[in-house]
Amino acid sequence: MVLIGANGRITSAAATNIGLTDDEIEELELMIGGALGEFEKITADRVKVDESKSDPSNGNYSLRIRAMDDQGASVLTPLEHDVLRRFGVEKGRLINKLFSSAQYDIEPFGAFGKYDADIEIRPASNGSNIKVASVQYYDPTTGQKIVSSEMTIPKLEEIYGKSLSNKYTPP
Repeated sequence: MVLIGANGRITSAAATNIGLTDDEIEELELMIGGALGEFEKITADRVKVDESKSDPSNGNYSLRIRAMDDQGASVLTPLEHDVLRRFGVEKGRLINKLFSSAQYDIEPFGAFGKYDADIEIRPASNGSNIKVASVQYYDPTTGQKIVSSEMTIPKLEEIYGKSLSNKYTPP
């Protein structure tokens, strides 16, 4: 089951399964939004442009985001505690379980600061003004590649918010 839908809202299936009221849904969305805002700020501070691989005159940018030293615990742990405190043990555990599920194993923010990310932004190969991004995630301790994917800039911004936009020229 998915906790947060593509629209950024708690899904009706999750709300029904957990037993959330409309007021609780609104409060949970605010709590999660606050945590995502924290990750966006942290990411904005951690993203670095690799000048040796970037060529802004041709629309090519190479970005590197190092995993958080605590792998996101400084944001996630207080959120989990707040959820338990606000929604009680039964609902809180369900919410926390869904929030830490495989749905978020890579996105957003590199699994909430767990992985290093290399991001290459370049013009699409069809010659249009549209930019695309290639994202590769690595385990920060072993250097092992976890996953890589190609995506549009809107999808990249869905994952990282606006934390990267001052590092490249958006389309």
